[in-house]
Amino acid sequence: MDKIVDQRIAEHRFREKVYKAKLHVLARSGTIEGLHEIDIHQLTSRLRFKSKNDSLTLGHGGRINGQQLQVLRELTPASADLLAVARKRKHAKGKTVTTAPAGGAERKRKPSSFANLKRAYDYALDTVGRSVIPAHYNYQVGLRRFLEARGVKPNMEENFVDVGFTLDGDHYIGEIKVTTYLTPQQAFRTAVGQVLEYAHLAFKRTPQMMIFLDHSPDERRVALAEKLGIAIVVKCGRKFSLLNPTSIRALSKVFGARAR
Repeated sequence: MDKIVDQRIAEHRFREKVYKAKLHVLARSGTIEGLHEIDIHQLTSRLRFKSKNDSLTLGHGGRINGQQLQVLRELTPASADLLAVARKRKHAKGKTVTTAPAGGAERKRKPSSFANLKRAYDYALDTVGRSVIPAHYNYQVGLRRFLEARGVKPNMEENFVDVGFTLDGDHYIGEIKVTTYLTPQQAFRTAVGQVLEYAHLAFKRTPQMMIFLDHSPDERRVALAEKLGIAIVVKCGRKFSLLNPTSIRALSKVFGARAR
């Protein structure tokens, strides 16, 4: 790490707009590396932390309850060395090692490293800055451009809501969930839960609800969203389409309708 700066200095440093955050961490010149995915499941029982709860509790088959990963803890020097050795071995082999998905095959891959597993749970629980998920950030950028091109002015990341805008006098809020680290089912479930909570608990007047996904849910989930009054918008390439136009008909003017 070189230094920690605020939004203004970060934009001045890179000569362009960067993702809005209170602080930005700048890397020291010459130290940037690509992302490496390393399977460390054989090491998890040996990892120790500098805290009262100094180890991970493993379940059946070595599985980890993701709630254990929600708190940031510092590794002991010995445990840090274990991970450093695993990283060096990965480089020596010259290939990425991935883990098999637990609980059967999914349409999207499961996280294949300890760090990515924590990102998955943080992302699902909405406790991580979405800028660390490039696909989420790119989705927001594409959505903003799409809406602005149609005369809709969106507010992004306002009061922890991914996207909000006003259409025909009505207020709309939406949650974005991509499947980088989540299965399609998990993405749907977390998006629905978050938008329901925000709409009914964070606003004096309940806004219209939307969820934005990078996949089409199955018929049962579409029917559930319809019942709850939640519009589903799906991104395909640069286009965004409304999957259930009867949920909120006014959105058809912006997103059109997609055949299922």
